[in-house]
Amino acid sequence: MRAPLLILLLPLLATPAVPHPTGGLRASERVAVQPGDDLEDATKVFQVNARGRDQDKRRAGLEGLVAIGGRKAWDVVMQEILHMHTTASGLREEVDRLTLLKENDERVLASLRLRAERDDSLEDAVKNAVKWLESTSVELSRQERKLRRAEPWLSLLHEKGTGMVLGLGTSDRRSIDKQLGKLIEKSEDWNERLAGIDLLGRIGTAGAGLELHGVMVNLMKERGRLLRKLPRAEEDAIELEGRLQDEAARNGGRVGAGTSAQYERAKVEGAVMHALMLRMAAAADACVLASAKAIVREDETARKRSIKGLARSLSKLKDGARLRTIEILTRTDTDLARSEAFAVLQAEKEPAAIALLIRGIVELGGPKAPGFVEGLLTRWIHHETWIVRTAAAVAISDLRHAPGVPVLIARLAEAGGRERTDLATALRRMTGQKFLPNTALWQRWWKDVESTFEPTASDAEDPLMEEGDGGGVTFFGIRTESQNVAFILDLSGSMNYSIVVRDNPGDNPNQPADMPKSGERSRLEVALSDLARAMGGLRDDATFAIIMYASDVRLWKDGLQTMTPARRSEIAPFLKGLTAVGGTNIFGALRKGFDVAEVSLGDKWSDPPIDTIFLLTDGKPSVGLVVSPEPILRYVREWNRTAGIVIHTIGLSGAQDAYLLRRLAEENGGTYVAR
Repeated sequence: MRAPLLILLLPLLATPAVPHPTGGLRASERVAVQPGDDLEDATKVFQVNARGRDQDKRRAGLEGLVAIGGRKAWDVVMQEILHMHTTASGLREEVDRLTLLKENDERVLASLRLRAERDDSLEDAVKNAVKWLESTSVELSRQERKLRRAEPWLSLLHEKGTGMVLGLGTSDRRSIDKQLGKLIEKSEDWNERLAGIDLLGRIGTAGAGLELHGVMVNLMKERGRLLRKLPRAEEDAIELEGRLQDEAARNGGRVGAGTSAQYERAKVEGAVMHALMLRMAAAADACVLASAKAIVREDETARKRSIKGLARSLSKLKDGARLRTIEILTRTDTDLARSEAFAVLQAEKEPAAIALLIRGIVELGGPKAPGFVEGLLTRWIHHETWIVRTAAAVAISDLRHAPGVPVLIARLAEAGGRERTDLATALRRMTGQKFLPNTALWQRWWKDVESTFEPTASDAEDPLMEEGDGGGVTFFGIRTESQNVAFILDLSGSMNYSIVVRDNPGDNPNQPADMPKSGERSRLEVALSDLARAMGGLRDDATFAIIMYASDVRLWKDGLQTMTPARRSEIAPFLKGLTAVGGTNIFGALRKGFDVAEVSLGDKWSDPPIDTIFLLTDGKPSVGLVVSPEPILRYVREWNRTAGIVIHTIGLSGAQDAYLLRRLAEENGGTYVAR
């Protein structure tokens, strides 16, 4: 263990859930009020009302400070903005989590009620499920009420605060820029840094956009330095995960307190470094949004200088900063930014950057960039890399560009693997038709409707869940044409429990587990049966991996495999011999998936040998260097930024983390299935 590094990193991770309204600034930088000042009275009224629930009183208190105006009054408002930015962000995350938890509770209750019609012994289980659903619903309503109070208040603070700043002199405004810059660089509270970044994007003077770009570049450089130190910092913890698993296997799932304590100590340094790297990435992404916002606010001369400066910097950037700079360009909603982004696209050689530019220009209003749509149809849909071709197909579909339909159908006739699924999905969302990757049906249909066709106004239902279409790989109803697939399989101890929800749907360790009754199968048996069928959809010469995780993570035959008749004959005996014991190391499993796919952080596409991942689990993360949902999502976001891997998720049981699984699928082009 290298204590000096921990001493350096731990203060940066001290992030309270909601910072104090005066946190992050030195005493000399906080509002100084003198007894008897109008500002002192207005500040007291404002701070009392700001913590209350009466929106009219909040507004009145804010109007009092606005009427006084000046730098000191602004500083009071600024602290409330920083505080409420963090509060509202946390509430949005909690509402999202509880919404998905409620959906999962409803699914469990519906399943229990259906079976209770034939099994009177489930009466108490139904009553308990009703109580859980009611409890979740009450908490969701409570958090939604808080969010409904917080968001309008934050919006009003931004509106009035911006007006206050615009009324200040140039010297005061530049001083505020410096104050926020210091907070962004120095605050030990990363939530406050994020709030400061957002605020600088809203109120900063000319040049704030480039300043925020510089902050992002520095964050990416520092993250790159930490990344190079990471393997050494986490090696002891990864080794101990293997010991945890072996001990659990020997002792019927039990692990000694000594081994657990040793693991928790060993993982501290690696966990701290991961957390810091992920917070740096979050701050860098916040800089992207804020920088674009700041540039849009600039006058024409300053805006041109900023946009040209961003474009010139692209040749020198690395460590993930180059792609984020492109994101700033494609989020700056101006004609000049659109024109500059298209010029960059025309000359760009790197596939990940081309794909990002295509997606970004569509969001900016693709048809407004002369030559963009023509380039989609004649150039990028025929690019040498599938990541660019897929980006072009999605862009044609998103733009609802009718002349693109025959181009997509023609490409479908030539494509193979996952690209066929991507093309069929693009066509279906554009047309509403259900032919999937059947080229002949698409060609026949187009011949009949070409003269009268109008694109659909909204996305059609997900074609990946189509039943009975045949061909390709289908796992728990999720279908793909991909022949480059990694299956990530949960072998934790709870996979021995029944697939049938009964008395303990949440897998509460303090209650008896729902073990399979006569005629029932365990979750593991169901998963292995479906996996065996899915493997049958892999043709000879397909590339695949089977990754198994519990407390540790292991690979079948230590890496990527090529399907052959001999390899195919080994799969069934191997699956039959698998057993379930240990914890749930979802982070380690996803990390292994990216390792197998040969993905690396940075700005370049790695042409991964795996383009599709299926992640199956029945629980929540309990072991690993990262166990919280948001950091796991951030990790995947970072590592998949240039890879373009589709991630499908399957959750078994009422104990699954529906928030994590659905977000993983939604953010990575996949489908989430709950059973």
